[in-house]
Amino acid sequence: MGRTASLNGSLVLRPLIDAPVRVDPETRTARVPAGKTPDDIVPSG
Repeated sequence: MGRTASLNGSLVLRPLIDAPVRVDPETRTARVPAGKTPDDIVPSG
């Protein structure tokens, strides 16, 4: 393996395909895994 550049100032993404949608109402944030549809996030009905 060779030398790699610094990751300072970078955004690192780790896609999780089969993970659940997680909502934190206290911080008003949501973690939405790759491949989810709007219905997975806000169920209709």
